[in-house]
Amino acid sequence: MKGLKGTIDFDRTDLQNSRFDVTVDVNTISTGLGLKNRHAKAEDFLDAEQYPTIRFASSKITPSNDGFIAQGTLTIKNVSKEMTIPFTFDDTGSEGVFRGNFKLNRKDYNLEKNRIGEVIDVELVVPVIKRSY
Repeated sequence: MKGLKGTIDFDRTDLQNSRFDVTVDVNTISTGLGLKNRHAKAEDFLDAEQYPTIRFASSKITPSNDGFIAQGTLTIKNVSKEMTIPFTFDDTGSEGVFRGNFKLNRKDYNLEKNRIGEVIDVELVVPVIKRSY
């Protein structure tokens, strides 16, 4: 995921000390469609000019049947709400990929463009390089 910055400390054997505190540059978000990308960043939706980042800070990471669940605070347009994000982690040795899917009620974050449904499906794909100590 382009535009992602922050801290990802993840150890599947030590979830108690694992955490995410990341921001993503709104201008790097991709919907998969060029025109939708432009609309998503516009003033009447994410308003990338006034609110250039989205932040997620986990408070707890737990195992689930299909992978893991990150609980934390998602902040969009200066509105912070508790969010639960189910995710998986594919370990490829020195690298890995986090994948998550969740639903977001756009009205909770003052995303008022009404040409789309009230609930948005969000898909995350975050490749990482493991840090060695």
